[in-house]
Amino acid sequence: MAPLYSLTAGNGKFDWQPEHEAIRRQLVSVLTNEPVLSIFDPDRETELHTDASAIGYGGALIQKVESVPHVVAYYSRRTTSAESKFLKKNVEPKQVHATAITKNWLLAEQQRDSDIMKLISDLTDGNLNEDVAKTYELRSGTLYRKIQRNGKTRCLPVLPRSLR
Repeated sequence: MAPLYSLTAGNGKFDWQPEHEAIRRQLVSVLTNEPVLSIFDPDRETELHTDASAIGYGGALIQKVESVPHVVAYYSRRTTSAESKFLKKNVEPKQVHATAITKNWLLAEQQRDSDIMKLISDLTDGNLNEDVAKTYELRSGTLYRKIQRNGKTRCLPVLPRSLR
């Protein structure tokens, strides 16, 4: 994919070469052969796969149908020059915001879940035990749970009942 990025750099040059065509063909093949996108089913087992580097980050929302994984949504984003420089200096890559592939969907699913909405309401109103409140964070209306691993804090989206 990297050679294609130079074509969109905004410097006014657009010189399509055989290497660009080869990448385009490979991309078309990957996107039109198994696994192709499936329609989300709230009753199926769901996984969120993510990856990140200084070059970019992305993720895929995957559901299993009869133990066979099917992709429901993809998301990827190339880092900006400033983000890339910052990430190269840090051992731990930037927290992957792969929920962007389903940000609106996740928010809608959380809003349909009465247990999560009660938790959000109690968190917002200060009605939670202080220790419990410390384990949650609300970002743009979406509820996240803070997880401590290897001395670092990570925030994972709270999955609605429909995804458990």
